[in-house]
Amino acid sequence: MLTAATENEARRDKALATYKKRREDGKHIGSLAPYGVEITNGEPKPVEPQASIVRRAYELREQGHGYRTIVRELHAASPPKVKRDGTARALAWNPSSVRYMIRCKTYRGVVVDPDLWDRANAVSNRGFVIKESTPYPWPLGGAVKCECGRRLIGNPSKSNWESRKVYEYRYYTCLNLIAHGGKILRHRAEKLEAQVPSILARLQAAPAAEEQYAREGSKARSEIEARLQSAEQYIATLARRKTHAWDSAAEGGISNDDLRERLKAIESEIDSVARSIQRDKGHLEALLESEFSEDRLQDVLIDLAKLWPSAALPEQRATAKTLSHIVDGLIATVDGTLETFLGGRQDRLQMYLNTQNLPPTPADRLAPNIGAFSIRASS
Repeated sequence: MLTAATENEARRDKALATYKKRREDGKHIGSLAPYGVEITNGEPKPVEPQASIVRRAYELREQGHGYRTIVRELHAASPPKVKRDGTARALAWNPSSVRYMIRCKTYRGVVVDPDLWDRANAVSNRGFVIKESTPYPWPLGGAVKCECGRRLIGNPSKSNWESRKVYEYRYYTCLNLIAHGGKILRHRAEKLEAQVPSILARLQAAPAAEEQYAREGSKARSEIEARLQSAEQYIATLARRKTHAWDSAAEGGISNDDLRERLKAIESEIDSVARSIQRDKGHLEALLESEFSEDRLQDVLIDLAKLWPSAALPEQRATAKTLSHIVDGLIATVDGTLETFLGGRQDRLQMYLNTQNLPPTPADRLAPNIGAFSIRASS
């Protein structure tokens, strides 16, 4: 073990020394060339007109502009990147990629004058104070996609920089700037969230799903009970192995060091199995509670449509994600309408969810392991 660690450290030191020498020789590190640069025999060379855009980014940073301002400039004026195969690819700039550009040492002395590179990297956000973050609720987080296919993310807006009037809105935003003309597409969160109950109300369980709901619940209960029985038996087997190890040590069959190693391994396995037992017992308890609290699957759907607006945030998120699975995706259109991918053209979807090894959530009441649903067209 010690030898392996020493060899790893030696390899690390050798790699760092190689990187340092390549930097000192003005060579690029890595197989992919940064924007505005091509690599020829290990030597970076500027590529125009992309290189001029890189220099413009450094000039803006030197003047004290933030990364988001530079992002807007790049989206408005940057030509696409030419790949090694000669094809062009438009880049979706963001603050992180601009920050990487400004700090990239390959540009220094190749695309950007060394003094300009140093001045741009010396700029800091002077006077900037990190305020305590405000937690915002995002009931649809991870459940809704834009028409372009990008998943929407929550983004609060706190002020209007033109009027300096401070206010707060919540938005679900799409950051696919290329798909939306270089702009961030924003949807008012309240508008999208208000449409969820109507989609839940339109969701209907097919008659076969009602039977499957009860059948799959019984199947899941049997599987959990079988796993619990098997785990209890394995715990007993591990206890016998532990006793055998002690007996072997007492008879001189194994050394004290071997005994400690065996007991350590057995105790670790016992702890792992015990955690599995505890988890399965929780699943079984939740499943039994669900069976006694709900008679019909359709009742679950009706209750969810009524309860979703006032439900706790974790329950809203779990329900929204499960609903998205059922209807094959929740899609926010450009005008802010929340639509289902299943829609009115397809009236049934077979849904396969394996929740056997997942902790139960409130949304499990909505989704049996296998169910068939239909969704009514909106009126």
